[in-house]
Amino acid sequence: MRRCRVRIDRFFRHGRRLAAVVLTIHMAWLVGCGVGEYRERIEARVRELAKSKEFAGLDAPQQLGDKPVSVQIPQPFTRSPLVADVPVAEEGAPPAAVRVKPGMVDLPGLTYTYEDFVADADGGQIPFYLYVSAENKTEPGYRDRSEEWRQQVQKQFAGQSIAWESVQCQSPSAEATSWQRLRAEGAQSFYYKDKTGQGREVTLPGVFEMYYRTEGNWAIALLWRVPTAVAGHVNLTKWAPLVAGTVSVQSPSPTTP
Repeated sequence: MRRCRVRIDRFFRHGRRLAAVVLTIHMAWLVGCGVGEYRERIEARVRELAKSKEFAGLDAPQQLGDKPVSVQIPQPFTRSPLVADVPVAEEGAPPAAVRVKPGMVDLPGLTYTYEDFVADADGGQIPFYLYVSAENKTEPGYRDRSEEWRQQVQKQFAGQSIAWESVQCQSPSAEATSWQRLRAEGAQSFYYKDKTGQGREVTLPGVFEMYYRTEGNWAIALLWRVPTAVAGHVNLTKWAPLVAGTVSVQSPSPTTP
């Protein structure tokens, strides 16, 4: 009887130890899982903050006139956009055509042309440009011009193999948007200002980079033209995809019956 009682005591002591071990393992698993999830949340937040910091260099969304399309313009552009036949405030006259239109491609939906300058060693001003175009696909004259643009650029930059490529551009909400990109480098016409402020059309080596996508009823094109001499200052590699990622097309409001 005493031996039986001892065995029962040992059984319960062994059972309690086993239960403690199982509980310890279970708690360790829960803690480990919680730590892993917490670490993932922290890493996701760090990525989110890093992305927010990148987009911090962009202005607030700018609507393209009365079109339901907006875009955020980066810090290198400090001036109001140019519009054909609309006087430039500080000049009192409309801008020359070479300043408003890219020249080598036709942009029927061109809304705003952003222009700014970088001072050179001679006291002159070297320009760079961002053209923002949005064309309504429901308009009678609309057609997809992507192949026309490619051919026009190919003609301008003979000897280069010009082709569209698919790229992903991150939006401020960290969602990726799909764009087509066309890029070339070579001699282009720019509006240069000398040290006296007089402007003239000159030919300079530069970068041509175009982003194109359709969304809803709108076909959107973003075209950068930057002289090679100021490409580092403008930081096209950084800003071009970020600007593309900020493009937003508002859904049409539902009509009331």
